[in-house]
Amino acid sequence: GSVLVTGAGEGYSFEAGAAANTLDDYEEGSFSLAIKGTSSDPSRGAGLVTADQGYYTKVGNRVMFSAHIETATSGITAGSGNLYLEGLPFVSSATSLSEGNASVNYANGFLQNVGAPSHAYVNVNSNDIYLMTYDNDGGNIQDISHSSAADIDDTNGGIVLIISGVYMTDD
Repeated sequence: GSVLVTGAGEGYSFEAGAAANTLDDYEEGSFSLAIKGTSSDPSRGAGLVTADQGYYTKVGNRVMFSAHIETATSGITAGSGNLYLEGLPFVSSATSLSEGNASVNYANGFLQNVGAPSHAYVNVNSNDIYLMTYDNDGGNIQDISHSSAADIDDTNGGIVLIISGVYMTDD
């Protein structure tokens, strides 16, 4: 097969006449994330997040992203419910069972009795990343469950989280 360059704004086709094989969308950019809880959000009067930068590349219907987020080191009120990050640049696909993957590359400052997030996923039809933590029961890994928004406080001097992933979008 060969690559066919189509008309202006139509993209690159990898097979003549096959729209499914046409690369018609490419974009790069930046975004910001917010730290949330499903019942109540962690908060701080002067602002919870002190450093936040995310980057993405969208090729067709796939979005690749990386982000770095840090919180203040004092004055934090813990949230409640499941911990998640809101603000991915595109809403994920509404297709059933199309959750995106995300890797927690670095997590520091979370409450030690529970543990830091170790996994994550992009929920269906949302711009949210849900964080997951191994249930550390006295050093015995029991199972994996949603991280808690109550684990975001200033006990350990704030948190640092670096995350990356890939997900599908309908945009």
